[in-house]
Amino acid sequence: MAKARSRPAPFRYVPVADLEGRPHVIVDGAPRPGTVATLSHWPGTPTPVELWHDVSAGIVMRARACPGALPDAVVVASIDHYDADEFWTPIYRNDRLQCILEPGEFYILASRQRVRVAPSFAAELLPYDLATQEFRVHYAGFFDPGFGYGAGGEVPGTCAVLEVRASQMPILLEDDQFVGRLNYYRMAAVPDKVYGGVIGSSYQQQGLALSKQFKRDRKYFTKAAAEPAMQSS
Repeated sequence: MAKARSRPAPFRYVPVADLEGRPHVIVDGAPRPGTVATLSHWPGTPTPVELWHDVSAGIVMRARACPGALPDAVVVASIDHYDADEFWTPIYRNDRLQCILEPGEFYILASRQRVRVAPSFAAELLPYDLATQEFRVHYAGFFDPGFGYGAGGEVPGTCAVLEVRASQMPILLEDDQFVGRLNYYRMAAVPDKVYGGVIGSSYQQQGLALSKQFKRDRKYFTKAAAEPAMQSS
């Protein structure tokens, strides 16, 4: 007769700013006051060698699967991030609503139009004109079923965040300029779970957003109607 292995107790997430020194596990960052365990792939952090993995998510999974790797009395976990100021320069809106994309620079832009993908479809963002090859519109232009839509249409669309790089010459980009098109593909079957907060999706109903490795900072958004500014690396 075998006894089923009990699942590890869940941790309660508390934002870094609200930890206030209480005992916690820090993920994807450096220890701070109150840290009792660090699960991070960042160089120099005191992550246990036996839990090491190329990414922090892998370290967390190993820790959860290893009895005694995490202190039983600690129920709080938090995640640290890089400061966006160290890697990105905000480009604020000007009167002409234009931006010049410089060759070799990498930009994060948000679409004015909102994207909606019903659960029975997936979508791919393609450049408007592949023949020009002047700038690349997106590096991972796939949208999962339910993106900007939800399970039953409750989400009124989500901005597409575009990763853009000019290739050989400066490109003048204007507000509301047409730079790409969406190809929709019908799914063989409607998935049981769709993109959204229920499964922990990070970018549903996003504005201009960097990846999860960076702190979200409201100073990168303009005050008027919370319209996002553009950012470059």
